[in-house]
Amino acid sequence: MRSEFLHSLKPVCVNLTQIALRYETQKSSKKEILQALEQLLQVLEELKGQPSVLDRKLSDYIFFPLSHLFRQSAKLPTQATNVALKCLEILISCRWCQGAEKELRKQILILLGYLVGGRPTGAEIRIVDEDVTTTALHCLRSFYEQNEDSRQAGTQPVDADAILVLGHTVTIILDVLKDGPSGVIKLAAVEALYALVASIADRSTLCRFLPGIVSSVTKLLSSGSRAKEPYRVLKDSLRSLALLIRKTLGPNTISRISEGGVERHQEFGNDWMDATSGQVKIALATIVQLRYHEHVEVGDTLFDLCITILRDCRETLAIASALLTETALIISSHASEESSWSKLKAMHDLIESDANLLDTLQLVVHDWISALPRVMQSNDTVKQRRQIKQISVAYRIAAGLSSNISILDHEVGVMLCESVGAAVRLSITSGKSSVKEEFEASSTLVQMTQGSLPSLSFEPLPLFGSSQADPLSEMERLVKDLDTLSASASVRRYLAESLESTSNSGHLACLWLASRLATENRDLQGDFGIYVDYSQESTNHGDDFGEILYSHSVGLLSSPTDGEDDWRLRAIALEVVAFRSSHAGQSFRPELVDVLYPVLECLGANNQILQRHAVTCLNILAQSCSYGSASELLIQNVDYLINSIALKFNTFDLRPQGPQVLLTMIQICGPTLIPYLDDLVESVFSALASFHGYARLVKLFFSILETLVNEGSKGPKQISPDKAQRLVARRLPSSISEVALCLQSINAVSEMNHLRDINIEESKPCGAEDAGADGINLDIEDSQALKSLELHESRRASKSYSMVQLVVHVGQYYLTHDSPVIRRQILNLTSKGCVALYRNEDKFLPLVNDIWPVVIKRLYDSESYVSVAAAGTIGNIIRYAGDFMSSRIVDEWHNIQALYGQMHAKKLSEQQGRHKTTAHFTSAYQIWDALVGLCCRIVEHLRVNADMEDDLLNMLGPYANSRLDVRTGLDKLNPDALWLVLESQKQKGSEAGMLAPPIIQGYTFSKLPARACL
Repeated sequence: MRSEFLHSLKPVCVNLTQIALRYETQKSSKKEILQALEQLLQVLEELKGQPSVLDRKLSDYIFFPLSHLFRQSAKLPTQATNVALKCLEILISCRWCQGAEKELRKQILILLGYLVGGRPTGAEIRIVDEDVTTTALHCLRSFYEQNEDSRQAGTQPVDADAILVLGHTVTIILDVLKDGPSGVIKLAAVEALYALVASIADRSTLCRFLPGIVSSVTKLLSSGSRAKEPYRVLKDSLRSLALLIRKTLGPNTISRISEGGVERHQEFGNDWMDATSGQVKIALATIVQLRYHEHVEVGDTLFDLCITILRDCRETLAIASALLTETALIISSHASEESSWSKLKAMHDLIESDANLLDTLQLVVHDWISALPRVMQSNDTVKQRRQIKQISVAYRIAAGLSSNISILDHEVGVMLCESVGAAVRLSITSGKSSVKEEFEASSTLVQMTQGSLPSLSFEPLPLFGSSQADPLSEMERLVKDLDTLSASASVRRYLAESLESTSNSGHLACLWLASRLATENRDLQGDFGIYVDYSQESTNHGDDFGEILYSHSVGLLSSPTDGEDDWRLRAIALEVVAFRSSHAGQSFRPELVDVLYPVLECLGANNQILQRHAVTCLNILAQSCSYGSASELLIQNVDYLINSIALKFNTFDLRPQGPQVLLTMIQICGPTLIPYLDDLVESVFSALASFHGYARLVKLFFSILETLVNEGSKGPKQISPDKAQRLVARRLPSSISEVALCLQSINAVSEMNHLRDINIEESKPCGAEDAGADGINLDIEDSQALKSLELHESRRASKSYSMVQLVVHVGQYYLTHDSPVIRRQILNLTSKGCVALYRNEDKFLPLVNDIWPVVIKRLYDSESYVSVAAAGTIGNIIRYAGDFMSSRIVDEWHNIQALYGQMHAKKLSEQQGRHKTTAHFTSAYQIWDALVGLCCRIVEHLRVNADMEDDLLNMLGPYANSRLDVRTGLDKLNPDALWLVLESQKQKGSEAGMLAPPIIQGYTFSKLPARACL
């Protein structure tokens, strides 16, 4: 193999030697030099992986022509110099320099230093070509990697000449590292530096270079420079620095100080070491800022540097142990899960072997915990998240060691409460609930309880403000970690003592921490089950922490609220109650007596987040206690809910929570709840009688009554046969076709009644006298069960009906209230009540007779929207009472007609004025439009005498073409008269939209003579 290689190498080397010699006399070209070098490089690269072939003699043979070229490096083209350096790098990597003479090695170092940065006397480096510089640095790296001294354990001092060459090389490398034009050159320089430090075994020599190397590397790693440097340059710089510090300030350096004689002892003795340690600590304080670098490799290398110094330089750099321990913990805290585990293990093993490091660790944790409240008051969420995570990691290591950290355990609980409280105080303004003008039960809340997928998870609370979700999640992880460590008992003790003694933001912080600490135990059943021996001297604190927290939460929900209370306290209390019920299951049902009403009170809160929290809690309670839905939960426990609300009404509790709870219950449960509210409705009326002067309270009560009427009106809307017969005969037929239609309708109703009687007779048991005793008893039992069910349903319907009737009847007394909003609300309530009451004429018609005088007066109310509501209510009464209203409308017709004429004239004047486009939004137009609708109801549902018929045709006729409801009504009233009205309008060319005479070429249509319509 060697002979074959020599056979192929010899002609190449001979050719290169000849060309190099001719190049000295300028008899060969640069192109020939480059081609010959490339041939040599090609041959060397083939044997690059077989260093045994290239022995020292063969390497000397190859270096001979290269030496001629290096002597002329200033005249060589840069490309040729670069190829020659690559050939030299292969020779060096094959250990050629290990057996070479010192003088040759010194010359090679001088040559490489010159090619990297200029002459030794130069004040600054001179980069001729980046490729040449990079390749020269690679040669330096290979030279020191293959240096024989790196594999020797000897500590003989380096001679003065070698130190001068080494010093020059170090200076050039550091200059390139500082001022190199590209990252590639700097990376090659730092690799060469690492190889140089690794190759020197003499400590005194390294000590000479330590200040300069540390200073240059620190400048490179400083905040002003590291941002623009490639991460691999930073990583290898840290590696070089760690190696240098370990070899100069490592564990065996003290014993080696005196080996070189008195002079060396004095030069690099204890005094030098003390001074150097202080300077190195200052440099490390700058370097450790890389702990937050975005590249993981940089953080990992910095972590290795910290561990190396803490392990190997614990005596010489003891003053930097706190700084390095803190840095290692920070890097471990934000590393990946797998990497973090290995780093934590390394930290644990290191600290466990050194008691001083354990004290340092506790000091670091103490400082972090003490600073946490101040950090949480800032707006830097990144810093907050990091601080919390660092405490979690450091405390986990401290608690995992076999040492007493009871002082830290107590301090953790105190500082956590203060930290959360500090963050809460920043968001206290946004955390306060915004008081609304009125409560409106959102339909979204009802959907959250009645949907196919009800809400069963709480939304995050804005505890630290909207921008601090990450610190909140990190705080929850810290609480989770504490629950598994020795600090759990101490923190629970502090929280249990602080729940009742703190106030404002401190109370919120303690409650939140206590709830998170308790809810982390997912394996608990029934109650929280965390028994803590809080004190050995006293047994008063031996109660269950979960029971204390639950009792405190129920107390918060049950206590009266005022404007100063933070709604987040109740939200957290709801989460605690929901968590307790989810673990207790059906055994939690007895607790509903104390819990259910306070939860419903939160549904009436003025804060939407608290409302949604209450809905979620209600759904969890229903699921945990095995109810089908939240509605079923309320129905099954309606007795003491009603008692709680009635107690507040009867004791004249004017807080809005009671009425709001009732309103929400009706919306959630619907008509099923109404039969249980008879006593409560009476309490509402009693409260109305006592506080009728409070407009907002009266409005809230009538919102309840209106919702009750709305739910009571849900059901079949079919009109009974008797009612249908009466409505058919609402007026006398005016034509033969109408007479036939009336007779047909009456016959159909009579036939329906006859068939119903036949079905009843056929349903009676035939041959009952022939049946056996068993059959008779079975029929009797079935009949009794059916009758009992019908009776129960009848009673429920009767209760609902009576309740709605009572609401409509009492509402009339408040139609004269000073507030127009309440007057309109009562009119709407009355209108909707007619839908639920009209089926029973024996009770409905007397009610109409009672309320009519008050309702009709509202048609002339000073507020336009009250008049509009009154017109709609009167129209609904006419629709369901039918001809019962005929005489009353006749008596009031003159006033209705006068109001119509007044509004109609005002409407026309507004339409002809300046604001034509907004005329439809004026109060006059709205009232006129409502009166038109009322007249259409009169035409449709009442008998109309001749005088009223003429008035209606005159009033509504001009709008028969523009409004479909008017034309339909008048056509049913008197189609012939309607035709005459339309024809008269054509002749007059009225503005009602009548068509002009048609124009056809060759024909002329004469105008019809004007004549009266009637």
